[in-house]
Amino acid sequence: MVTTGWIVLVISAVLIVYAAWGYDTAIHSDSNFIGGTFIPSRDTINIGLLQNQLMMFQAGLVGILSGVILLAINTVRGQ
Repeated sequence: MVTTGWIVLVISAVLIVYAAWGYDTAIHSDSNFIGGTFIPSRDTINIGLLQNQLMMFQAGLVGILSGVILLAINTVRGQ
């Protein structure tokens, strides 16, 4: 059970780090002309991608909590 707890903790920590810093939530739009008007390129925050990032972050938190509980149970049992 100790090994399972540590594996869950490590995978969850990696998931949280990826969700916090590696997951891109912006969509890039190229610059173009509409009529004679120049529209510059910009990055737009996508709400759907933000929801995906939040769900990954929450899954990582649940995993960390589960890993800690597994390690705590093992410590209380004395194995």
